[in-house]
Amino acid sequence: MTISKQLSPVGYLNKMTGHIWTPTEQPNAAAEPGLYEPLVLSREALAVVQQKDALQLQVDNILRGLGITGDGPFSQLVLEKFIAIQAERDALAAENAALNDWFSNNAKAVGHWNSWADEEDKIPHSPATPATDAVIANTQAGALDVFANAAEEQLAIGKEKADVVDTGFNLGVEAMISMLRMSANALRAGRKG
Repeated sequence: MTISKQLSPVGYLNKMTGHIWTPTEQPNAAAEPGLYEPLVLSREALAVVQQKDALQLQVDNILRGLGITGDGPFSQLVLEKFIAIQAERDALAAENAALNDWFSNNAKAVGHWNSWADEEDKIPHSPATPATDAVIANTQAGALDVFANAAEEQLAIGKEKADVVDTGFNLGVEAMISMLRMSANALRAGRKG
């Protein structure tokens, strides 16, 4: 004889809107089988679905706030940027938590230990922070781009207004602009300088 355990629904799918509700959120869902479909799945799977549903709600609110309607390429671009920014924020938050933990565990002891400990006992330097480093490098690269653009604009204005073109000066400025752009690209690629 096989005994099967009947699982109670962990959520209900609204057939009209596609929204998923927990039994707590929609206690009368079981009484409306035409409108709600019971979902019998693990609590973990339901949490993932609800997290995606909440993300979509956030994205919809942002798109509405920006006045973007429909599913066109522009709204898709905004969605991709939003997801990228959210992933970057999560990576930075994880690094921040690790740095806070490292600091609270090590910073107080550094002065004491390093004053008398030999090389083997010294507390190591701070941990690697690739997401933070990438954000800082991107900010620095953006500053170099702004400077290169301003120099380019001023060079164009100077060439337009000058009676005599100083070729040596112009070549020097163009070389500087080129070096600024190369440095910005190197920073974005993760190389120093």
